[in-house]
Amino acid sequence: MCFEASLSARKVKLVNLINRLVIYVDMVDRMPYDFSEGSEYEKILGESHKYYLQTKCEDLLGTLQHLDFHPREALDLGCRIGEAVESLYEHFTRIVGIDKLPISCPLPSTKPDDPPETVTDVEILFPVGAGTASDHRLTYASIIIPAYNEEARIVRCLEKLCEVKKDDWEIIVSADGCSDRTIEIAKGYPVKIVCFPERLGKGGGVLHALEFASGENIVFMDADLCVSPKEIPCLLDKLASYDIVIGSRNLKGSRILVSPPSYRKVLGKGFNWLFRILFRIDLRDTQCGFKAVKKQVLQDLVGELHTDGFAFDVDLIAKAHRRGYRIAEIPIEWSYDNGSKVDVFRQIYFMGKDLMTIWLETNKREKVADDLEQFYSKLAGDTYEKASKSWFLPRRFWHDHKNKEVVKHVAGKNVLDVGCGSGTIVKKLLAINKNVVGVDISEQFVEFCRTKYPDGKFYRLDANNLKVFEDNSFDSIVCSEVLEHLDTPGNALKEFYRVLRRGGSLIVTTPNVSFRWALIEALWTNVRRNVLETRHKAFSGKRLNYLLRKVGYNVLSVKPFMFGCLLIGIAKKGDRRG
Repeated sequence: MCFEASLSARKVKLVNLINRLVIYVDMVDRMPYDFSEGSEYEKILGESHKYYLQTKCEDLLGTLQHLDFHPREALDLGCRIGEAVESLYEHFTRIVGIDKLPISCPLPSTKPDDPPETVTDVEILFPVGAGTASDHRLTYASIIIPAYNEEARIVRCLEKLCEVKKDDWEIIVSADGCSDRTIEIAKGYPVKIVCFPERLGKGGGVLHALEFASGENIVFMDADLCVSPKEIPCLLDKLASYDIVIGSRNLKGSRILVSPPSYRKVLGKGFNWLFRILFRIDLRDTQCGFKAVKKQVLQDLVGELHTDGFAFDVDLIAKAHRRGYRIAEIPIEWSYDNGSKVDVFRQIYFMGKDLMTIWLETNKREKVADDLEQFYSKLAGDTYEKASKSWFLPRRFWHDHKNKEVVKHVAGKNVLDVGCGSGTIVKKLLAINKNVVGVDISEQFVEFCRTKYPDGKFYRLDANNLKVFEDNSFDSIVCSEVLEHLDTPGNALKEFYRVLRRGGSLIVTTPNVSFRWALIEALWTNVRRNVLETRHKAFSGKRLNYLLRKVGYNVLSVKPFMFGCLLIGIAKKGDRRG
């Protein structure tokens, strides 16, 4: 037992050392020096040249995967590898001239004002045998386990998964908002761990893990293992002919080994009955937490999946069915877990509300315009000015109240209005003596604003590429009802970060995932408009907060306003930490 403990401790230490080397290799790769063969800096680094180190790291991690098979030889080999790694590590840090950093530290940068790719809020850990960020071997399946304070069940879950894991699978623990030992325990297994400090919900946890998944196919299952991991191959076999495969408790051939309480059976059947009536999809079990999706399908649907909680499964199925993806069910063996942390009666309200919201979202009219620029090129430059003066009082109130709330949070003198439209916010900013720059994708809007507001400056630019502005140019940036139109809102947020001064404010408004917004959009698209904009992406408060923090902003608040139909997010550009 002591010998095994010594081996385990040695492995953990080695992996920590190697992971620190991986961090430094990546850091050196970002430094603005010439590393080409024969260059001055390459000669100075000698054997610690980044490519040499990268190769060594990969070789060492590969060797560690075999340490369990021959314990005594492995321990001896481990000691020798450890000495080599320690020597490389000391030599590398001394030559580069930087202090040692703990494994979870963000990467330093020689360009502090560049938008970070990741931030300490979002950690990616590679414990024993999990591979590294530079591991490009083909992965057939990524098994995602959303985990929130699962210390009591994560050991059994990971042990059972590791028993059936194939060489071309990876296991990802998506830990969001954990305050217990879940992450610490998971580090002892050959799994990839992605962490976020705040609760994202089941859906948010799955989509967070998706960003770091390398598998062609995605399987997600609950940590309680109501379904045995031995069922995963059956799920993946069926996925070869379909886009989504669902493990079902209600098919002929399914076996319930441990039955749930009667009230859970009744509620489950009632929910499924309501689902089939609303969506007209003949599936017998939407809520079993055992599903497989082709990665490209899930990536295609990400922008339409707005539900963070337990209704995420319904959201995925309904949106996929609407897009014509093929969905199948397979019978499974299932056991009720007495340790379930779900408060069923509390969830009835939230699930019902989410179900109706998803139904409304799937009943709005599809887009007609294929391109955002194409749509806005057809609008007159004064469109939103007229809307702000509309005889239809609710519409006038919408624009006036929203714009007043935005302007209230603007700080500093120099302000950028992204998606300025007809200049309704510009007008209010100029009235309080701000230096205003407006950008919009529409030439008509830009020309209208140049004529209407000669004291401002206006450019036709895409929010993802504010190329005419230098770094740290603005004290505040306003982005009102723009993010929902973008395919990659995260890229736009990074560009805002670049041109915003340190300590500067970002004010964002965007549609809120809510029943009220879904109802307004369904009515608006079916009754009011002849030509529709490109597809909207509504955001939950959690999702908007996640995007902002992932880029590197210090988020001050994200809250609903306009009767819960919109979100307003207030964030600042802080010291770069990642």
